[in-house]
Amino acid sequence: MVESIYLALSKGTDKQIYFVTDNNARAAKEFLTKLLATKNIIPPDKNMPSTIAKPLAGLVEGVWKLFGIKSTPPLSRFELSFVNMA
Repeated sequence: MVESIYLALSKGTDKQIYFVTDNNARAAKEFLTKLLATKNIIPPDKNMPSTIAKPLAGLVEGVWKLFGIKSTPPLSRFELSFVNMA
């Protein structure tokens, strides 16, 4: 665990997400699919182009901010940055 923190700090780049594993490389999509399967959830197999998703996420966040909605928006730029790393 300490080694993973050291590597993320010394060799990682800003605003990236890192999975700590047992030296077994795995794509984020594969990891999340298996994780969701433990709760009998099957993720959708369709994709939205990032040229549409990014502006849409910004718009959704803007609407939430404009109306002072306290709940988490259903789509955010942070979530997209995480998903797009797969």
